[in-house]
Amino acid sequence: EGCRAMSCSDDGFDVSGPTMAIFYNCWALGNGWYKEGNGNGFKTGAIRDSVPYPPRIIVRCLAAFNHGPTNSGGGFDFVDYQIDESTYYRVNARVYNNTSYKNDVGFLSFHNPIKKYQNNVFRNNIALGNTYTQDDIPFEVYMPDHPYIESHNSWDFWNDAWPPWFVNTETVTVTLEDFVT
Repeated sequence: EGCRAMSCSDDGFDVSGPTMAIFYNCWALGNGWYKEGNGNGFKTGAIRDSVPYPPRIIVRCLAAFNHGPTNSGGGFDFVDYQIDESTYYRVNARVYNNTSYKNDVGFLSFHNPIKKYQNNVFRNNIALGNTYTQDDIPFEVYMPDHPYIESHNSWDFWNDAWPPWFVNTETVTVTLEDFVT
């Protein structure tokens, strides 16, 4: 609870294995400055589907200014693993009330060829000001063809008027230096 990962050369928090990991009120700021690695704020690896509980819980966390060397750093990255033709490990995370601000990608997960859905649940998360583009299309969130359980996330309401409830005041600019280290 309340952990901070700032200016790490690769990922801020990088958790794998079958143990329970709970992040509550944690920050990951300015990670990924080294020329190799991913530059994710929160990166969590997959485990076997047979685990009956969600081994990753991320609540009220902030990921900001995380950038990988190839513009692939996610504020929150959920990594599934294909072991062989029939074995695929998925993350099984509960992701609630988090904010991803000015990373390469806000929330990131990839399509898996064996299982056509995620075990992850995303609720009440915000992705804003992230910079990743593919074919000149900006992505706050990148989860292609990867259905998941979700509700009330900022990307649920994406349209030309987005974001309707955020107003740019242009009087304050938040940078990494604004945070206490």
